[in-house]
Amino acid sequence: MIKLIHRVALFASIVVLAVGSISAQNIQSTEVEQIQQEEQGDEFVPLSELKPLEIDHDIVNKHILDGGLTASNTYYVDSTLKNNLYIGFYRPYLRYILNETHEFMARGKMTLKHYQKKPNTGKQTSTVGALEVLQGRLNFGRHRVQVGRFFHRLGKGVLFSNYADGVEYSFLHPYFQAKVAGLYSAEYDKACALSLQGCTTEANPYDIIPNVSADTKPKSAGKRAFGTISLTSPALFGTRLYVLGLYSKDLIKDPSTGQKYAYNPWYAGGGLRGFIILPDLRYAVEGYYLGGKTHPKKGGTFKGSEEINIAAWAMQSEVKYTLPVLKDEILPTLIAQYAMGSGDKDRASLSSASAQDKSGKDTSFYYFGVYSAGLALKPELSNLQIMRFGFSLKPFQWTYDFRDVILVFKYSLYKKVIAEGVISDPLATEKNKDVGSAFDVSLIYKITSELNLYYGFGYFIPGKAYP
Repeated sequence: MIKLIHRVALFASIVVLAVGSISAQNIQSTEVEQIQQEEQGDEFVPLSELKPLEIDHDIVNKHILDGGLTASNTYYVDSTLKNNLYIGFYRPYLRYILNETHEFMARGKMTLKHYQKKPNTGKQTSTVGALEVLQGRLNFGRHRVQVGRFFHRLGKGVLFSNYADGVEYSFLHPYFQAKVAGLYSAEYDKACALSLQGCTTEANPYDIIPNVSADTKPKSAGKRAFGTISLTSPALFGTRLYVLGLYSKDLIKDPSTGQKYAYNPWYAGGGLRGFIILPDLRYAVEGYYLGGKTHPKKGGTFKGSEEINIAAWAMQSEVKYTLPVLKDEILPTLIAQYAMGSGDKDRASLSSASAQDKSGKDTSFYYFGVYSAGLALKPELSNLQIMRFGFSLKPFQWTYDFRDVILVFKYSLYKKVIAEGVISDPLATEKNKDVGSAFDVSLIYKITSELNLYYGFGYFIPGKAYP
């Protein structure tokens, strides 16, 4: 029997951005700009008041060419590793902007991984390179087209939030905003498994992905085609409504037999976000239903000729309240979060969606995005209830040099939905709903526009679900 006393994870990362530009104009990072635009709804601005995509001034720079390097240097101390780990992610990029409207960018990624001690398997130091982004973004008034390899997020990111190849079309109307995308992820060769989280991350659970929280566990999509759609309403009485849809086609075949282990899900979901009475009391809620078809595995034998239905669901919610006391000095904010993903007592593992032992429907929630739920455990939103409470503040907002320092404290409780079912941590083998609790502390400091610091500490205390 394994007795797990505790689990601790320390995470420290410094991101440095070096930029050289043939232009007098400062241009934001493509992905940061995209995420900011997608999150404008969190600022509760009606769509009719958003600035149109077309240029509303004379073009100053017909051609803009810039490039640079982002360096994310990360050091992990994790009790599950039993060997401290350093990872450096270096991303050189080159970008060209035409008429301050159309943008084209290529970005590589080099990963340097070094263990403090030589591991039992694998190298102590290794480097891998890949092409992470190769995209064009074309703006035509209220119409926007993005094509190539780029970052795509659906809703708050649970269903889909990562890199893939394809095309995305957005339309901004005074009464709604629409976005559709057709995407493809695959293992292109032995050295580069694109999957969903970018090249080479199949064997690296500690990958640092821009715009994705450090306490998440990105999933592998393998070889898949995706179709996504989202529709967002303008704000009405401080609330914005949106609906989501996703379909995924499994394209993986066993190379030796040609057998397809198909898991072909579809998702329908939606959400609300806005404020309650006061702008300082904000909320967001999002829910999903998962349907589709898959093949069972019974008694250790894969039943490729049989099909079973998928019927699962999940939801997440969050409330934030900025206190009026010392608001201008430290911006104190209370945080409460709740999320749940359905489970299945017959499922043997969450590492693979298809070919599981099944009787009847597959009710385990499986997704292709990420959910932030704690640095030490990094649980997946399947067969799990997650309750988180905490607060954030800007302790030095009243100063100039340290005004962008943010501290976040969170306490988490984890409960199984079905006691007999598995969760993402394979060590939780007991038939008990009590998974445990955790504490998380995060420090974010935007030192300059080129230098950011992130420090995270997570401590997990296992419950009765662990032997």
